[in-house]
Amino acid sequence: SDHRRAMRSSEQMGRRALARRSVYLLATVALAAGGRSAGAQAGSAPRHTVIGPGLHLLSVARGNLVVRIGAKESFVAGAQRPELVAAARALIAAQHAPTVRFALAMASEDATREGDGGWGASGAISLAHELARARMMRAGTAALPSMGFSEVVQLGLSGDEAHIVHQPAGYSDADVIVHLEREVAGLIRRNTPA
Repeated sequence: SDHRRAMRSSEQMGRRALARRSVYLLATVALAAGGRSAGAQAGSAPRHTVIGPGLHLLSVARGNLVVRIGAKESFVAGAQRPELVAAARALIAAQHAPTVRFALAMASEDATREGDGGWGASGAISLAHELARARMMRAGTAALPSMGFSEVVQLGLSGDEAHIVHQPAGYSDADVIVHLEREVAGLIRRNTPA
């Protein structure tokens, strides 16, 4: 029984370490893309980086948008800038991918003007942290996300789950981390030495 408890404890620590590496990987990808996009010229086409199978990062100087293409639906998360939304729609059409089911509008310089990027009008469930959504409401944003959340929300995606977790203020008081449970773990396993 002591041996079983030690094994369970070891497994839990392994899962927690994997989760920390997952968050680290997402943060590293976002920082790397942000550094590259910072040099982009205003008005230039978004940079497209394939993160992994079905995971795409679209970047411009003033924001990033992640596109996750699944078997039954697509999911977008990030700054809903018009050029990023247009690039995401073009990517989804070119890949003959399922429509966007969930759209996460994240804090950006123009979030109160951009709202959910029009994804809600296209049939997606759009969401934003409650503080960002409240700012959009006060500003009279036309494309207001249909849902707000305070601390955490979990979305069921075909073959995966997205956990969206509120973080302490960095860029804004509505900062969140998106963690794709299975896909990021798969990326880590493929890219971690044995």
